[in-house]
Amino acid sequence: MSLGRLVTAMGSMVWPMMTMILKVKMHIQADTIAALMTAGSLAMIPLTLIGGKMADHLTRRKIIIVCDIISIIGYLYCAIFQLNWTAIAVFIAASLLQSMEGPAYSALVADLTSSADRERAYSLNYLALNLGMILSPTIGGILFANHLKLLFLINALAIGTSTILIAIGLRHVVNSDAAAADSPYESGEKGSTISILKEYPVLILFFIVTALSWAMYSQQSYLIPLDLSEANGDKGALIYGTMSSLNCIVVVIFTPLWTKWLKNKPEVKKSILGTFFFFLGFVVFINAKGHQLMYYLAVMIYTWGEILHSLSNEPYLTRRVPATHRGRMLGVNTVVQSIIYGLFQIGIGKWYVCLGSRMTWLIVLSILAAAVLLTCILLERDKKTFNQLYAKE
Repeated sequence: MSLGRLVTAMGSMVWPMMTMILKVKMHIQADTIAALMTAGSLAMIPLTLIGGKMADHLTRRKIIIVCDIISIIGYLYCAIFQLNWTAIAVFIAASLLQSMEGPAYSALVADLTSSADRERAYSLNYLALNLGMILSPTIGGILFANHLKLLFLINALAIGTSTILIAIGLRHVVNSDAAAADSPYESGEKGSTISILKEYPVLILFFIVTALSWAMYSQQSYLIPLDLSEANGDKGALIYGTMSSLNCIVVVIFTPLWTKWLKNKPEVKKSILGTFFFFLGFVVFINAKGHQLMYYLAVMIYTWGEILHSLSNEPYLTRRVPATHRGRMLGVNTVVQSIIYGLFQIGIGKWYVCLGSRMTWLIVLSILAAAVLLTCILLERDKKTFNQLYAKE
């Protein structure tokens, strides 16, 4: 699974450049780009819920393969035909299919590992993803000006290779309903998704604070490229590509280190520190004022936050819900993130046009500060609800 992630990421050159493509190649205004991203997030809601439901009732491997094949067809269409609104719609649809398989992919990682090893398993997948993306954004920035169609073709070939690896390598894997002995909250069938949320309302708070943090962090793929393209024109794509590659290099170097340094810390404490790093990294970027080295320092700091959130979010959820409901709960988490991201993205797009970049960044920083405080509240409530998971601490 990690090898498949790595190969897919090696060809992921289009999505990091999406804001640049819409702004520079199609001359679309910032608020319209935000509306398109919001529309994609809203469309993701039913697909993710369906994907989560399917992940708990069908073979997760087959779900991944089918979604990948449809995505490949979409990317090939974009590589062959002219870049226009139809091609953009096809690309977004193909990307949504990749998101639809997300609950099945994450649940399958949990199936294959015990609760004690799960954080390292998700860390390995996350590491492979970023190892594959070290060069792809930079290559995407180089090809952006004159060879845009090639980006879509490379993306399709990479997903195709990954699909073959998963189809062959996981052909004997079936869904697991067995709970790990060291995580009592994973055992047993406990009714519907709603009944689990009623029993553990702290999970709702987790969904909200996680979504807030990720919605603000996503501005590194919206506000940052907008600022760079405004200041540097076409060169902004290359600068942003190198920043995205540095993001992946930092992940590869620091993911094993942060995993080791914080291996005995609860997931929620990692989330608190991660959101703080989002805040600090954006502060550095805002004050960089065209100094490229400062841009790279900002990338390193906010990437630390990305690492900590990635190490904590899926292990947190899979340790606290029944194994029979992993796909659905992971799907709900993605849906909440999509809704909150969509709502804020509409506002951020309007604020950027009406208030300018700096004021919009101040709003983003204020929301991140609020997210830190809410995550501290989550920590206290989580200790009371899932006290057995805090016994070692």
